[in-house]
Amino acid sequence: MAIERTLRAVVGAPGAAALYTRSLYLAARQHAWLLDVWADGDRKVDVTRLRVEMAKRNIDEAVAAGQFLLRTFDRLLSGLIGESLMEQLLLPVYEEPWHNAPDEGRTT
Repeated sequence: MAIERTLRAVVGAPGAAALYTRSLYLAARQHAWLLDVWADGDRKVDVTRLRVEMAKRNIDEAVAAGQFLLRTFDRLLSGLIGESLMEQLLLPVYEEPWHNAPDEGRTT
């Protein structure tokens, strides 16, 4: 995950994992099923598990939870390192295309 790789350089792997799990915990106040992503208390970034849980939801619910999780993550990170540095670090990552998203316009 590009965000995790970028954050490791600043806060280390344990710090990136702590931000991710804290974001999940806080976002679960609005979207309780997000706790299923972190059900065993594992303190690592597991995007595969997040994708599996999101796939179980309808599209509107998955998008709403994903956006809320990302906003929560952004708030936590900006509180830690400042908004300016957060934007410098993550804006290039946020602008990358989603590599696993289907290309609906492709005709192959």
